[in-house]
Amino acid sequence: MSRAPRSVLVAGIGRLLSYAGIAAALAVGLALAIAVWRDSDLWRAAALGLYLGGGLLVAVPVLFGARSPMTVAEVGYEKFDLGPEARKAWYAQSAAYLVIGLVLIGAGVLIEVAGLPSP
Repeated sequence: MSRAPRSVLVAGIGRLLSYAGIAAALAVGLALAIAVWRDSDLWRAAALGLYLGGGLLVAVPVLFGARSPMTVAEVGYEKFDLGPEARKAWYAQSAAYLVIGLVLIGAGVLIEVAGLPSP
């Protein structure tokens, strides 16, 4: 029994938001720990942590997407193709990293806009 397209979309969005939440919690938690240690502004540190975490997640597909290591595997002198399913999975994973990174960067912008006092 296959699921309806709408439920698949809702499940995918939920999974995306949960992964983005985990990544944001790690980035902000580390940034806030450093900010407390250095006695810095917490809002600015949270935004910078999200920028850094998002930038790293955006860099992953950019750096590794040019030549997918899952597309062609080299064993000795022979090359063999792992198939279209492996390529599709690799591209989907790269897109997920990219989208989650952009979500983190957007959250950093929102924190910076809403959290910093105007000069």
